[in-house]
Amino acid sequence: MSSVAIVYIVFGSFIVISRGLIVVAPATTLRWVKDMIRTETRVRTLGLYALVLSALMIWAGASEDTVLAGVLLIFGLF
Repeated sequence: MSSVAIVYIVFGSFIVISRGLIVVAPATTLRWVKDMIRTETRVRTLGLYALVLSALMIWAGASEDTVLAGVLLIFGLF
């Protein structure tokens, strides 16, 4: 399995899980989001996760010459 496929599977799973929590338990999810953005340290921690994910997307997209890898590279740079 290529690195692009692995990154897409992980990223897609993250999206499905995050949207599923909103559907199943909206009040709990809203409370969690409010708690996560309450302090600057927590917001920076979320930013660090986003930075790691984008770096992983750029790395995976640069390793292959397919359309899917190009899309992954562009989203990672964005």
